[in-house]
Amino acid sequence: MTNADGMQARARRAGLIILTVEVCYVASLVTSTSGPDVLHRPAVALQVLASAATIAVAWAFYELLKPVNQGLASMAFLFRVAEATLFGVYAVFSLFLLGTVSSRPDAPFLAPATQAQSDLAQVGQIYFSGGSAIFFYLLHTSGIIP
Repeated sequence: MTNADGMQARARRAGLIILTVEVCYVASLVTSTSGPDVLHRPAVALQVLASAATIAVAWAFYELLKPVNQGLASMAFLFRVAEATLFGVYAVFSLFLLGTVSSRPDAPFLAPATQAQSDLAQVGQIYFSGGSAIFFYLLHTSGIIP
């Protein structure tokens, strides 16, 4: 197997993993927003699973792009792991707050918790953007994407 064949196999594996993660995210979001209340907890579980699988996506891209620039690939990997951690914590918070918020959405003691959850998601998006931008730059410079 040549180096180009190995890189193509790693690129296919990374693509398959990212498609699987995206299906989990979309299924969890559709279920949590439009489904009945009984489906909200499994939707949150799917979000946690997708957050954990994001680390597998980051590792696949790291392995794919390590030959291009190991330092930048490591930084992008760490950004995506931080993003996955923050979104996983966000999903767990929503699991704990789910019953309380749905039964009493106007409870004053929940306002700081829901605001912290929202802030956590904002910070996670910053890490997602940074890691994705670096991976895109490495993909572009590597010539893997025609």
